[in-house]
Amino acid sequence: MIARQTILDKLELIGRIFLALLFLYAGVPKILNPAKFAEDIDNYRMLPYALVPIMAAVLPYLEVIAAGSLLTKRFRNGAALAMLAMSLMFEIAIGTAVFRGLDISCGCFVGPGEINTIGITRLLTESLLLGLTIFVYYYNISDKKRPPNFQTASKTRQIFPLLFVLIFFMFN
Repeated sequence: MIARQTILDKLELIGRIFLALLFLYAGVPKILNPAKFAEDIDNYRMLPYALVPIMAAVLPYLEVIAAGSLLTKRFRNGAALAMLAMSLMFEIAIGTAVFRGLDISCGCFVGPGEINTIGITRLLTESLLLGLTIFVYYYNISDKKRPPNFQTASKTRQIFPLLFVLIFFMFN
């Protein structure tokens, strides 16, 4: 049992580092080129045009802050939840774009010559990243990390903010 827990601890650490580097790698170019990122967001045709510049200005900073926070002990749970919400939102955006047959760049990594077009392959890749994000989030809120007398919130209350974000973006 101890060996299994040690392996899970190491897998979670590797997953956290990987997600932090990925979100950092994705967020910094978007901060440097917000116009290109706004264009990529608009190509999904999911948001009213008035919200596109706001999303293009806020989302990259949220990615970078979450990436850095995921590596700290104090903010790890919140960062994992934010990454989970962003990953789920992105998965839904790609899924709807594939379903509607849009031939667009995913907007994952803004830069010259980006050729990350959406399709089934991108959808499956994002599903794997979403799975990793779920693993990191749930691993960090599990009871094994809590003192014995610590009262944890119910799973429903912990997931409520994520559901709120999901519903908000589905109806906009």
